[in-house]
Amino acid sequence: MKKIYFLLLIVVLFFENNTFAQCPGCALNTSCIVTPAYPSTCPLDTLPSGMAGQVYDNDITFYMPEIFEVTSPITQNVHLDELVINNVTGLPTGLNWQTNSTDNTYHPSAGNEHGCAKVCGTPLFPGVYNVTIFFQVTVTPQSVGSVTTENESSTMVMIVSQNPSGNSAFTISNPQGCAPLITDFNPVVTSGGSPLYTYSWDFGNGNTSISENPSTQTYTNAGTYIISQTTNMLAYRLTDVTFDVGSNTNWCGDIDEPDIPFVGCSGSPDFVFELRDSSTSSIIYTSSEVSNSMTGSWNNINLQLQNQTYTIQFWDIDAVSANDNLGIFTITPTATGTFNFSGGGVSGTYIIDTEIINSLSDTDSVTVFPVPTVLSITATPNDSICFDQTITLTVPNNGYNYQWYNDTTLLYNAIDTFLILNNASGSYWVNATNQYGCSSVSQPVNINFIENPYKPTFGISANTLTCYL
Repeated sequence: MKKIYFLLLIVVLFFENNTFAQCPGCALNTSCIVTPAYPSTCPLDTLPSGMAGQVYDNDITFYMPEIFEVTSPITQNVHLDELVINNVTGLPTGLNWQTNSTDNTYHPSAGNEHGCAKVCGTPLFPGVYNVTIFFQVTVTPQSVGSVTTENESSTMVMIVSQNPSGNSAFTISNPQGCAPLITDFNPVVTSGGSPLYTYSWDFGNGNTSISENPSTQTYTNAGTYIISQTTNMLAYRLTDVTFDVGSNTNWCGDIDEPDIPFVGCSGSPDFVFELRDSSTSSIIYTSSEVSNSMTGSWNNINLQLQNQTYTIQFWDIDAVSANDNLGIFTITPTATGTFNFSGGGVSGTYIIDTEIINSLSDTDSVTVFPVPTVLSITATPNDSICFDQTITLTVPNNGYNYQWYNDTTLLYNAIDTFLILNNASGSYWVNATNQYGCSSVSQPVNINFIENPYKPTFGISANTLTCYL
């Protein structure tokens, strides 16, 4: 019957568990009908592509005929009784989906042959996304006549393209300026304290960091520095499970494994485990069967987990009698490692690690402009001279723009490589600015104009010579 149910997978590509629903108000397109009747969506098979960093808003209508014909494994009519969306994983980060059903449940027999969903948000990471949909269908095949319910999943693809507008991974507080340039870097996608994000920085100056918000960087030398940054978004995943039936005897005493007097339990259990979303009780994963054994292990499961609570339940599978419950335990993925469980005589372990589900990388540059060479002022003929003479201050002509100062006072129109002074003592310095707007200042030179001594006069009175100052 799985081939029959697979025909319904296209219906549920676009619908997410209500836990993540934040996009109400989809528009229903009642003209979405296929002849002859068959489950379908409008648009068909795919979600319109998006662009990283751009707002996304699209509506999808799906068509669920109450009765439709299938040709495999035999030609017959199938009555679609109920369809329930349990979960969707692998969604582009930043997008939220919501159907027009409050519990993501549809009953075509109640005249509900159309549904819709709105997909909205801002996708953050470009890439090709494998979107896995977990759902439950209840159908009545004509050839069987009895209601059958199965849990299924399917993986489809959605494309989010790179935003061509430039660096989408991180911000630079001061991308260009004069040396020494001081700047800060921050990622566009922040963790909010979650451990499921990793960051990698290369600042182009020999420094690297794995911090979300790295320390301030100082670029002392002129040049262009290439900055690269990667943000990885992780998801927990279940990789391995071990199980030991131990002293539990729930499996013993039925038709399949009888408890024979004076002999004891015949055979050993054939067990599987089911992983369920504890909030909806929907089955997320069913393991392979370990036959006729008291212990078992499952490796390389690599099942992606959301940050929520799950239950793992072990069953003894019986061909004739009812399956036997061997134990149920809680899994809450909040860290990586090997974890133990035990109770009711059974015990086991499970391993949680992480995998990268989205990665955003980009490069940008920091440009540091050179600062003019610090100038040395030459005073000609000297820095101290007699009153009413002149001193010429000069600096090398390096093609800069110059501005002279006396102490803190700007000297208007004093913009040459030289400055002629007359009877103006003070502390003189010059500011040099290059074509990038970067400046340096010279060391001040102290200029002193010395007043000439008074010219003496002499007078003679009788035999006395007198000097007057």
